[in-house]
Order: sequence, then structure tokens, then C-alpha cells
Amino acid sequence: TDRPVLIIGEAPGGREVEEGAPFVGPAGANLAKLIVMAGLDRPNDVLITNAFPFRTFEAGSKGVKNRTPGKEELALGAKLLLEELAIVQPRMILILGGSAYKAFMKLDAPELTRALKGMEEHSYLEVKSAFGFSLILGKSFHPSPLVYNIAHKREALQAFFKALNQALTA
Repeated sequence: TDRPVLIIGEAPGGREVEEGAPFVGPAGANLAKLIVMAGLDRPNDVLITNAFPFRTFEAGSKGVKNRTPGKEELALGAKLLLEELAIVQPRMILILGGSAYKAFMKLDAPELTRALKGMEEHSYLEVKSAFGFSLILGKSFHPSPLVYNIAHKREALQAFFKALNQALTA
């Protein structure tokens, strides 16, 4: 589609770095199920990106482990994300997870950040962007296994994605 649904995750994990694509690890498997549940075709309807484009990690007992991007990293990610939004002109932006939310809130796009700040979790809102086009914002949990394996969070994510098509056609 000309104006895709843009899904913004947190930062790439090890598997995403290895394969050079976002959401290809365990969280990606969960996201794939949610995209199908929403009635979307991932290659044709959806563009997936990250709030911060590089893997952030730290030493762990078994090698390296992912870590949440820091404030400076999120600010850098926000600059890149703003450029991506201007190019892609999505019809919908889904913010998935706390780091994606924090990075998005650093965008130099007050109409978008103000709208997102006022939104309830697992909701959608149509917003007029400074780019000259309207879009729909949505925010929910990140589909990581740590979240997805908790029944009430998985159910909230599933309900959020089931409502996606209704939000697009409203």
C-alpha cells in the first residue's frame, strides 16, 4: 500500500541484527500472529521499524544481553524516526512498548507527541500531522515473550490488534 501501517518497536535484538530485519526473533513471531489477527498482510500493508535502529546491549552472565536504549540513544533514534515518518507518510503508527513510547515522545512533532501523551493504553486516535497528512496513532504493549506470556497482557494486545481494522476504517 502507498501508506502503510508503521509499527514502531523498541530496538533490535541479537537475532534482528544477525538477519538485518526488525521483529524476526521471538517477539517477531508474536507480532506476526497479531498482524494476521488484524487481517493485515505483513509484506504489503505493514512497515516495521524500531525507535532506536541499533542493538543496545550489555555484558551478561551468558555473553551479551539486550538493554533498553538510554535517553541520548532515544533522542538520536527520534531524529531518525522523524525523518522516516516524513518519507513513509504512514496511515497509522503503532507504538509498541515503553522504549518506543519514550523515543516517540522525543520527536520534534508536538501535535503527535501531545496526542500520544493524552492517549489511554491500547487505544487509537486520529491526528493531523505537521507533515500535511492525517494519521492514526495507536499504542500498546511490546509483544516480547516476557509480555506476551502474561495472559492479561496477551489478551490486551490481541484485542488491540483485532480493533486495528475498525480504527483504520472509522
